Amino acid sequence: MKVGVPVIGLNDSGGARIQEGVASLGGYAEVFQRNVMASGVIPQISLIMGPCAGGAVYSPAMTDFIFMVKDSSYMFVTGPEVVKTVTHEEVTAEELGGAVAHTTKSGVADLAFENDVEALLMLRRFFNYLPLNNREQPPVRPSGDPPERLDLSLAGALRDLLRPLSVTIYRSVGEPGDERWLAHARLGATDAMATADPPWVELDLLPRRDADSARLLAFEQQRIVPVTGDPHRTVFPLVNDGETEAVIDVESARALDAQQQMLVTSFLRVYGNFLGLLDYSERDTLTGLLNRKTFDMSFMNAARESMAASTPDLDGRRGAVAEGQHWLGLLDIDHFKHVNDTLGHQAGDEALRRFASLLMPALRAGDVLARWGERDGSELKRGRTDQSFCISKGDIVGNGYDLSINRYKEVVHAVSEHLPPKEILAKLAMLEAEIQAGMKELERMVA
Repeated sequence: MKVGVPVIGLNDSGGARIQEGVASLGGYAEVFQRNVMASGVIPQISLIMGPCAGGAVYSPAMTDFIFMVKDSSYMFVTGPEVVKTVTHEEVTAEELGGAVAHTTKSGVADLAFENDVEALLMLRRFFNYLPLNNREQPPVRPSGDPPERLDLSLAGALRDLLRPLSVTIYRSVGEPGDERWLAHARLGATDAMATADPPWVELDLLPRRDADSARLLAFEQQRIVPVTGDPHRTVFPLVNDGETEAVIDVESARALDAQQQMLVTSFLRVYGNFLGLLDYSERDTLTGLLNRKTFDMSFMNAARESMAASTPDLDGRRGAVAEGQHWLGLLDIDHFKHVNDTLGHQAGDEALRRFASLLMPALRAGDVLARWGERDGSELKRGRTDQSFCISKGDIVGNGYDLSINRYKEVVHAVSEHLPPKEILAKLAMLEAEIQAGMKELERMVA
Protein backbone atom coordinates (compact mmCIF):
# COMPACT_ATOMS: atom_id res chain seq x y z
CA MET A 1 0.00 0.00 0.00
CA LYS A 2 2.92 2.38 0.57
CA VAL A 3 3.97 2.25 -3.08
CA GLY A 4 0.37 2.00 -4.36
CA VAL A 5 0.49 -1.17 -6.45
CA PRO A 6 -1.97 -4.10 -6.62
CA VAL A 7 -1.53 -7.33 -4.69
CA ILE A 8 -1.77 -10.61 -6.62
CA GLY A 9 -1.79 -13.89 -4.69
CA LEU A 10 -1.14 -17.33 -6.21
CA ASN A 11 -2.72 -19.68 -3.65
CA ASP A 12 -2.05 -23.37 -3.01
CA SER A 13 -2.20 -24.11 0.73
CA GLY A 14 -3.61 -26.64 3.13
CA GLY A 15 -4.11 -24.06 5.86
CA ALA A 16 -2.65 -23.91 9.35
CA ARG A 17 -0.93 -26.89 11.00
CA ILE A 18 -2.25 -27.99 14.39
CA GLN A 19 1.25 -28.18 15.90
CA GLU A 20 1.76 -24.46 15.27
CA GLY A 21 -0.99 -23.66 17.74
CA VAL A 22 -2.07 -20.10 18.40
CA ALA A 23 0.90 -18.64 16.52
CA SER A 24 -0.62 -19.64 13.18
CA LEU A 25 -3.95 -18.06 14.14
CA GLY A 26 -2.14 -14.83 15.02
CA GLY A 27 -0.40 -14.88 11.65
CA TYR A 28 -3.69 -15.29 9.82
CA ALA A 29 -5.17 -12.42 11.86
CA GLU A 30 -2.39 -10.14 10.62
CA VAL A 31 -3.04 -11.19 7.02
CA PHE A 32 -6.79 -10.52 7.41
CA GLN A 33 -6.09 -7.10 8.90
CA ARG A 34 -3.94 -6.20 5.92
CA ASN A 35 -6.72 -7.35 3.57
CA VAL A 36 -9.15 -5.02 5.30
CA MET A 37 -6.73 -2.08 5.28
CA ALA A 38 -5.98 -2.56 1.57
CA SER A 39 -9.66 -2.86 0.62
CA GLY A 40 -10.64 0.09 -1.55
CA VAL A 41 -7.05 1.35 -1.66
CA ILE A 42 -5.35 -1.09 -4.05
CA PRO A 43 -6.78 -3.93 -6.16
CA GLN A 44 -6.44 -7.37 -4.54
CA ILE A 45 -6.55 -10.41 -6.84
CA SER A 46 -6.40 -14.08 -5.81
CA LEU A 47 -5.64 -16.89 -8.24
CA ILE A 48 -6.48 -20.28 -6.70
CA MET A 49 -4.14 -22.81 -8.33
CA GLY A 50 -4.47 -25.75 -5.96
CA PRO A 51 -6.35 -27.07 -2.90
CA CYS A 52 -6.87 -24.30 -0.32
CA ALA A 53 -8.43 -25.18 3.01
CA GLY A 54 -8.84 -23.72 6.47
CA GLY A 55 -7.36 -20.30 7.07
CA ALA A 56 -5.89 -20.28 3.57
CA VAL A 57 -9.33 -19.55 2.05
CA TYR A 58 -10.35 -16.72 4.35
CA SER A 59 -7.87 -14.22 2.93
CA PRO A 60 -8.63 -14.95 -0.78
CA ALA A 61 -12.35 -14.67 -0.04
CA MET A 62 -11.75 -11.12 1.23
CA THR A 63 -9.97 -9.97 -1.93
CA ASP A 64 -11.62 -8.08 -4.78
CA PHE A 65 -11.31 -10.68 -7.56
CA ILE A 66 -10.96 -14.46 -7.32
CA PHE A 67 -10.03 -16.73 -10.24
CA MET A 68 -9.85 -20.55 -10.08
CA VAL A 69 -8.58 -23.44 -12.20
CA LYS A 70 -11.01 -26.23 -13.04
CA ASP A 71 -10.41 -29.74 -11.64
CA SER A 72 -7.30 -28.71 -9.68
CA SER A 73 -8.23 -25.84 -7.37
CA TYR A 74 -10.58 -26.04 -4.39
CA MET A 75 -11.72 -23.63 -1.68
CA PHE A 76 -13.30 -24.96 1.52
CA VAL A 77 -12.91 -24.46 5.26
CA THR A 78 -12.87 -28.21 5.94
CA GLY A 79 -12.38 -31.02 3.45
CA PRO A 80 -14.71 -33.84 2.39
CA GLU A 81 -13.33 -36.26 5.01
CA VAL A 82 -14.16 -33.88 7.87
CA VAL A 83 -17.65 -33.32 6.46
CA LYS A 84 -18.18 -37.08 6.27
CA THR A 85 -16.97 -37.57 9.85
CA VAL A 86 -19.20 -34.82 11.30
CA THR A 87 -22.35 -35.01 9.17
CA HIS A 88 -21.99 -38.55 7.70
CA GLU A 89 -22.51 -36.99 4.26
CA GLU A 90 -20.32 -38.05 1.38
CA VAL A 91 -19.31 -35.18 -0.92
CA THR A 92 -16.46 -34.76 -3.40
CA ALA A 93 -13.90 -31.98 -3.26
CA GLU A 94 -15.26 -30.57 -6.54
CA GLU A 95 -18.83 -30.48 -5.22
CA LEU A 96 -17.74 -28.97 -1.92
CA GLY A 97 -15.49 -26.20 -3.17
CA GLY A 98 -14.46 -26.67 -6.78
CA ALA A 99 -14.15 -23.99 -9.43
CA VAL A 100 -17.53 -24.77 -11.00
CA ALA A 101 -19.31 -24.75 -7.63
CA HIS A 102 -17.89 -21.37 -6.62
CA THR A 103 -18.47 -19.67 -9.99
CA THR A 104 -22.01 -20.99 -10.61
CA LYS A 105 -23.53 -21.58 -7.16
CA SER A 106 -21.85 -19.82 -4.24
CA GLY A 107 -20.55 -16.81 -6.17
CA VAL A 108 -17.29 -16.77 -4.21
CA ALA A 109 -15.12 -16.89 -7.35
CA ASP A 110 -15.43 -14.70 -10.45
CA LEU A 111 -14.01 -16.88 -13.25
CA ALA A 112 -12.85 -20.45 -13.80
CA PHE A 113 -10.17 -21.42 -16.34
CA GLU A 114 -9.27 -24.72 -17.96
CA ASN A 115 -5.62 -24.86 -16.86
CA ASP A 116 -2.88 -22.95 -15.08
CA VAL A 117 -1.42 -21.42 -18.25
CA GLU A 118 -4.75 -19.97 -19.36
CA ALA A 119 -5.38 -18.65 -15.85
CA LEU A 120 -2.03 -16.83 -15.72
CA LEU A 121 -2.46 -15.35 -19.21
CA MET A 122 -5.99 -14.11 -18.49
CA LEU A 123 -4.88 -12.73 -15.14
CA ARG A 124 -2.17 -10.74 -16.89
CA ARG A 125 -4.72 -9.43 -19.40
CA PHE A 126 -7.21 -8.56 -16.66
CA PHE A 127 -4.53 -6.69 -14.69
CA ASN A 128 -4.01 -4.31 -17.63
CA TYR A 129 -7.56 -2.96 -17.21
CA LEU A 130 -7.13 -1.94 -13.54
CA PRO A 131 -5.76 1.26 -12.00
CA LEU A 132 -2.77 0.77 -9.71
CA ASN A 133 -4.57 2.31 -6.73
CA ASN A 134 -7.53 4.47 -5.73
CA ARG A 135 -5.66 7.66 -6.62
CA GLU A 136 -5.14 6.78 -10.27
CA GLN A 137 -7.48 6.58 -13.22
CA PRO A 138 -7.94 3.30 -15.12
CA PRO A 139 -5.66 2.92 -18.15
CA VAL A 140 -6.86 4.66 -21.31
CA ARG A 141 -5.77 3.40 -24.71
CA PRO A 142 -6.50 4.86 -28.15
CA SER A 143 -9.27 3.11 -30.02
CA GLY A 144 -10.96 3.62 -33.34
CA ASP A 145 -14.15 2.00 -32.05
CA PRO A 146 -16.82 4.77 -31.93
CA PRO A 147 -18.61 5.11 -28.56
CA GLU A 148 -21.94 5.39 -30.39
CA ARG A 149 -21.63 1.68 -31.14
CA LEU A 150 -22.72 0.99 -27.56
CA ASP A 151 -26.23 2.17 -28.38
CA LEU A 152 -26.22 0.11 -31.57
CA SER A 153 -25.26 -2.97 -29.57
CA LEU A 154 -27.96 -2.20 -26.99
CA ALA A 155 -30.62 -1.96 -29.71
CA GLY A 156 -29.49 -5.29 -31.16
CA ALA A 157 -29.51 -6.98 -27.75
CA LEU A 158 -33.05 -5.76 -26.98
CA ARG A 159 -34.27 -6.93 -30.38
CA ASP A 160 -32.85 -10.40 -29.78
CA LEU A 161 -34.33 -10.42 -26.28
CA LEU A 162 -37.90 -9.24 -27.05
CA ARG A 163 -38.40 -9.98 -30.77
CA PRO A 164 -40.25 -6.66 -31.27
CA LEU A 165 -41.17 -4.81 -34.45
CA SER A 166 -38.53 -2.14 -33.82
CA VAL A 167 -36.24 -0.69 -31.15
CA THR A 168 -35.18 2.97 -31.18
CA ILE A 169 -32.88 4.73 -28.71
CA TYR A 170 -33.48 8.47 -28.40
CA ARG A 171 -31.27 11.01 -26.66
CA SER A 172 -32.27 14.57 -25.79
CA VAL A 173 -30.24 17.33 -27.51
CA GLY A 174 -30.59 21.08 -27.89
CA GLU A 175 -30.81 24.13 -25.68
CA PRO A 176 -33.24 24.41 -22.73
CA GLY A 177 -36.69 25.21 -24.07
CA ASP A 178 -35.86 23.79 -27.50
CA GLU A 179 -34.92 20.18 -26.73
CA ARG A 180 -35.15 17.66 -29.56
CA TRP A 181 -35.07 13.88 -29.95
CA LEU A 182 -31.96 12.53 -31.68
CA ALA A 183 -32.18 8.85 -32.70
CA HIS A 184 -28.86 7.27 -31.71
CA ALA A 185 -29.87 3.80 -32.89
CA ARG A 186 -32.86 2.52 -34.84
CA LEU A 187 -33.29 -1.20 -35.59
CA GLY A 188 -36.26 -2.96 -37.16
CA ALA A 189 -37.23 -6.61 -36.89
CA THR A 190 -35.68 -7.51 -40.26
CA ASP A 191 -32.96 -4.87 -40.49
CA ALA A 192 -29.47 -6.22 -41.01
CA MET A 193 -27.85 -2.99 -39.77
CA ALA A 194 -28.99 -0.28 -37.39
CA THR A 195 -29.44 3.32 -38.54
CA ALA A 196 -29.16 6.60 -36.64
CA ASP A 197 -29.55 10.35 -37.10
CA PRO A 198 -26.22 11.99 -38.04
CA PRO A 199 -24.79 14.03 -35.15
CA TRP A 200 -24.48 17.14 -37.37
CA VAL A 201 -28.15 17.15 -38.40
CA GLU A 202 -29.96 20.49 -38.14
CA LEU A 203 -31.95 20.65 -34.89
CA ASP A 204 -34.98 22.12 -36.67
CA LEU A 205 -35.34 18.86 -38.59
CA LEU A 206 -35.57 16.76 -35.41
CA PRO A 207 -38.85 16.19 -33.52
CA ARG A 208 -39.37 18.34 -30.43
CA ARG A 209 -39.08 16.57 -27.09
CA ASP A 210 -42.59 17.59 -25.96
CA ALA A 211 -44.12 16.31 -29.23
CA ASP A 212 -44.23 12.74 -27.87
CA SER A 213 -45.86 12.55 -24.44
CA ALA A 214 -44.80 8.93 -23.77
CA ARG A 215 -41.10 9.64 -24.33
CA LEU A 216 -41.37 12.87 -22.33
CA LEU A 217 -42.93 11.09 -19.33
CA ALA A 218 -40.34 8.31 -19.43
CA PHE A 219 -37.51 10.87 -19.68
CA GLU A 220 -38.67 13.26 -16.94
CA GLN A 221 -40.29 10.83 -14.47
CA GLN A 222 -37.87 7.91 -15.08
CA ARG A 223 -40.59 5.29 -15.33
CA ILE A 224 -41.87 2.80 -17.90
CA VAL A 225 -44.63 4.23 -20.09
CA PRO A 226 -46.77 1.70 -22.05
CA VAL A 227 -48.87 2.96 -24.97
CA THR A 228 -51.68 0.78 -26.32
CA GLY A 229 -52.24 0.91 -30.05
CA ASP A 230 -51.27 -0.68 -33.33
CA PRO A 231 -48.44 -1.30 -32.87
CA HIS A 232 -48.06 -1.30 -29.09
CA ARG A 233 -45.29 0.90 -27.68
CA THR A 234 -43.33 0.63 -24.43
CA VAL A 235 -40.91 3.42 -23.55
CA PHE A 236 -38.12 2.69 -21.05
CA PRO A 237 -35.82 5.29 -19.41
CA LEU A 238 -32.07 4.72 -19.41
CA VAL A 239 -30.83 6.15 -16.09
CA ASN A 240 -27.19 6.72 -15.13
CA ASP A 241 -26.22 8.20 -11.75
CA GLY A 242 -29.74 9.50 -11.15
CA GLU A 243 -29.97 11.30 -14.51
CA THR A 244 -31.84 10.11 -17.60
CA GLU A 245 -29.36 9.41 -20.39
CA ALA A 246 -31.87 8.31 -23.05
CA VAL A 247 -35.19 6.59 -23.67
CA ILE A 248 -35.74 3.31 -25.48
CA ASP A 249 -38.90 3.15 -27.59
CA VAL A 250 -39.95 -0.47 -28.25
CA GLU A 251 -42.72 -1.19 -30.78
CA SER A 252 -44.29 -4.65 -30.64
CA ALA A 253 -47.30 -6.51 -32.00
CA ARG A 254 -48.43 -7.35 -28.46
CA ALA A 255 -48.00 -5.37 -25.26
CA LEU A 256 -44.96 -6.38 -23.22
CA ASP A 257 -45.93 -8.29 -20.07
CA ALA A 258 -44.63 -7.55 -16.55
CA GLN A 259 -41.88 -10.17 -16.77
CA GLN A 260 -40.54 -8.73 -20.02
CA GLN A 261 -40.61 -5.21 -18.60
CA MET A 262 -38.73 -6.35 -15.49
CA LEU A 263 -36.15 -8.14 -17.65
CA VAL A 264 -35.53 -5.03 -19.78
CA THR A 265 -35.34 -2.83 -16.66
CA SER A 266 -32.69 -5.08 -15.10
CA PHE A 267 -30.77 -5.18 -18.38
CA LEU A 268 -30.82 -1.37 -18.63
CA ARG A 269 -29.68 -1.00 -15.03
CA VAL A 270 -26.56 -3.03 -15.78
CA TYR A 271 -26.02 -1.09 -19.01
CA GLY A 272 -26.40 2.22 -17.12
CA ASN A 273 -23.80 1.15 -14.56
CA PHE A 274 -21.43 0.32 -17.41
CA LEU A 275 -21.96 3.76 -18.93
CA GLY A 276 -21.22 5.31 -15.54
CA LEU A 277 -17.92 3.45 -15.27
CA LEU A 278 -17.01 4.40 -18.83
CA ASP A 279 -17.84 8.06 -18.19
CA TYR A 280 -15.83 8.03 -14.95
CA SER A 281 -12.75 6.68 -16.71
CA GLU A 282 -13.00 9.32 -19.45
CA ARG A 283 -13.41 12.41 -17.25
CA ASP A 284 -11.29 14.35 -14.81
CA THR A 285 -12.53 13.76 -11.27
CA LEU A 286 -12.07 17.41 -10.23
CA THR A 287 -13.55 19.33 -13.16
CA GLY A 288 -15.86 16.73 -14.68
CA LEU A 289 -14.45 17.58 -18.12
CA LEU A 290 -13.00 15.09 -20.57
CA ASN A 291 -9.43 14.16 -19.67
CA ARG A 292 -6.65 14.94 -22.14
CA LYS A 293 -6.51 11.50 -23.76
CA THR A 294 -10.28 11.28 -24.22
CA PHE A 295 -10.45 14.82 -25.59
CA ASP A 296 -7.68 14.09 -28.09
CA MET A 297 -9.40 10.90 -29.24
CA SER A 298 -12.78 12.67 -29.60
CA PHE A 299 -11.13 15.51 -31.49
CA MET A 300 -9.40 13.16 -33.92
CA ASN A 301 -12.59 11.14 -34.49
CA ALA A 302 -14.53 14.32 -35.25
CA ALA A 303 -11.77 15.51 -37.57
CA ARG A 304 -11.75 12.19 -39.44
CA GLU A 305 -15.54 12.32 -39.87
CA SER A 306 -15.28 15.86 -41.21
CA MET A 307 -12.58 14.89 -43.69
CA ALA A 308 -14.55 11.83 -44.79
CA ALA A 309 -17.60 13.99 -45.46
CA SER A 310 -15.65 16.55 -47.50
CA THR A 311 -15.69 16.48 -51.29
CA PRO A 312 -12.24 15.97 -52.89
CA ASP A 313 -11.29 17.95 -55.95
CA LEU A 314 -10.15 16.30 -59.14
CA ASP A 315 -6.51 16.90 -58.25
CA GLY A 316 -6.93 15.09 -54.94
CA ARG A 317 -7.07 18.12 -52.67
CA ARG A 318 -9.66 18.23 -49.90
CA GLY A 319 -12.69 20.26 -50.89
CA ALA A 320 -15.14 22.26 -48.81
CA VAL A 321 -16.64 20.60 -45.77
CA ALA A 322 -20.33 19.90 -45.95
CA GLU A 323 -22.50 22.54 -44.27
CA GLY A 324 -23.80 21.94 -40.78
CA GLN A 325 -20.72 20.13 -39.44
CA HIS A 326 -19.60 21.91 -36.28
CA TRP A 327 -17.53 19.99 -33.79
CA LEU A 328 -15.28 22.39 -31.87
CA GLY A 329 -15.98 25.50 -29.83
CA LEU A 330 -13.51 27.74 -27.97
CA LEU A 331 -14.21 30.34 -25.26
CA ASP A 332 -11.70 33.15 -24.88
CA ILE A 333 -11.50 36.39 -22.89
CA ASP A 334 -10.00 39.18 -24.98
CA HIS A 335 -6.96 40.95 -23.51
CA PHE A 336 -7.25 39.13 -20.19
CA LYS A 337 -3.47 39.04 -19.66
CA HIS A 338 -3.25 42.77 -20.40
CA VAL A 339 -6.04 43.51 -17.91
CA ASN A 340 -4.45 41.28 -15.28
CA ASP A 341 -0.97 42.79 -15.73
CA THR A 342 -1.93 46.46 -15.93
CA LEU A 343 -4.93 46.71 -13.58
CA GLY A 344 -3.93 44.02 -11.10
CA HIS A 345 -5.27 40.66 -9.99
CA GLN A 346 -8.45 42.13 -8.52
CA ALA A 347 -9.55 43.39 -11.92
CA GLY A 348 -8.64 40.03 -13.45
CA ASP A 349 -10.60 38.24 -10.74
CA GLU A 350 -13.62 40.43 -11.45
CA ALA A 351 -13.37 39.62 -15.17
CA LEU A 352 -13.36 35.90 -14.37
CA ARG A 353 -16.28 36.39 -11.97
CA ARG A 354 -18.42 38.06 -14.61
CA PHE A 355 -17.38 35.54 -17.20
CA ALA A 356 -18.37 32.72 -14.84
CA SER A 357 -21.73 34.36 -14.08
CA LEU A 358 -22.51 34.50 -17.80
CA LEU A 359 -21.64 30.82 -18.24
CA MET A 360 -23.19 29.66 -14.97
CA PRO A 361 -26.49 28.42 -16.51
CA ALA A 362 -24.52 26.14 -18.84
CA LEU A 363 -22.14 24.77 -16.20
CA ARG A 364 -22.56 22.11 -13.56
CA ALA A 365 -22.01 22.88 -9.90
CA GLY A 366 -18.72 20.96 -9.79
CA ASP A 367 -17.03 22.77 -12.71
CA VAL A 368 -13.97 24.79 -11.79
CA LEU A 369 -15.19 28.01 -13.40
CA ALA A 370 -18.54 27.78 -11.64
CA ARG A 371 -16.81 27.19 -8.31
CA TRP A 372 -14.53 30.18 -8.96
CA GLY A 373 -17.62 32.36 -9.31
CA GLU A 374 -18.74 31.18 -5.86
CA ARG A 375 -15.41 31.69 -4.11
CA ASP A 376 -16.93 34.44 -1.92
CA GLY A 377 -20.05 32.36 -1.29
CA SER A 378 -20.58 28.63 -0.99
CA GLU A 379 -16.89 27.83 -1.60
CA LEU A 380 -15.99 29.46 1.74
CA LYS A 381 -17.91 26.70 3.52
CA ARG A 382 -15.74 23.90 2.14
CA GLY A 383 -13.73 22.22 4.89
CA ARG A 384 -9.99 21.73 4.83
CA THR A 385 -10.51 18.00 4.45
CA ASP A 386 -12.02 18.56 0.96
CA GLN A 387 -10.08 18.42 -2.28
CA SER A 388 -10.17 22.23 -2.55
CA PHE A 389 -10.84 24.85 0.12
CA CYS A 390 -10.28 28.51 0.96
CA ILE A 391 -7.55 29.81 3.27
CA SER A 392 -7.52 33.16 5.07
CA LYS A 393 -4.69 35.59 4.41
CA GLY A 394 -3.77 35.47 8.09
CA ASP A 395 -3.03 31.75 7.90
CA ILE A 396 -0.80 32.27 4.86
CA VAL A 397 1.10 35.12 6.57
CA GLY A 398 1.50 33.01 9.72
CA ASN A 399 3.15 30.27 7.66
CA GLY A 400 5.63 32.64 6.02
CA TYR A 401 3.64 32.90 2.79
CA ASP A 402 4.05 29.16 2.19
CA LEU A 403 1.51 28.28 -0.53
CA SER A 404 1.93 24.50 -0.28
CA ILE A 405 -1.55 23.02 0.06
CA ASN A 406 -0.26 20.29 2.38
CA ARG A 407 0.58 23.01 4.89
CA TYR A 408 -3.11 23.81 5.37
CA LYS A 409 -4.92 20.59 4.45
CA GLU A 410 -6.37 18.60 7.34
CA VAL A 411 -6.01 14.84 7.05
CA VAL A 412 -8.48 12.61 8.84
CA HIS A 413 -6.75 9.83 10.75
CA ALA A 414 -8.35 6.86 12.42
CA VAL A 415 -7.24 6.41 16.02
CA SER A 416 -6.72 2.82 17.16
CA GLU A 417 -5.98 1.78 20.72
CA HIS A 418 -3.88 -1.31 21.42
CA LEU A 419 -2.95 -3.09 24.61
CA PRO A 420 0.63 -2.78 25.82
CA PRO A 421 2.91 -5.55 24.50
CA LYS A 422 3.37 -7.06 27.97
CA GLU A 423 -0.40 -7.49 28.42
CA ILE A 424 -0.70 -9.08 24.97
CA LEU A 425 2.11 -11.52 25.78
CA ALA A 426 0.52 -12.33 29.14
CA LYS A 427 -2.83 -13.12 27.50
CA LEU A 428 -1.12 -15.26 24.87
CA ALA A 429 0.71 -17.14 27.65
CA MET A 430 -2.59 -17.76 29.47
CA LEU A 431 -4.18 -18.98 26.23
CA GLU A 432 -1.24 -21.26 25.54
CA ALA A 433 -1.50 -22.64 29.09
CA GLU A 434 -5.19 -23.40 28.55
CA ILE A 435 -4.36 -25.20 25.30
CA GLN A 436 -1.67 -27.29 27.00
CA ALA A 437 -4.06 -28.14 29.87
CA GLY A 438 -6.68 -29.18 27.34
CA MET A 439 -4.16 -31.36 25.49
CA LYS A 440 -3.21 -33.11 28.74
CA GLU A 441 -6.86 -33.67 29.55
CA LEU A 442 -7.39 -35.21 26.09
CA GLU A 443 -4.32 -37.47 26.59
CA ARG A 444 -5.68 -38.59 29.96
CA MET A 445 -9.07 -39.39 28.45
CA VAL A 446 -7.53 -41.31 25.54
CA ALA A 447 -5.26 -43.28 27.86
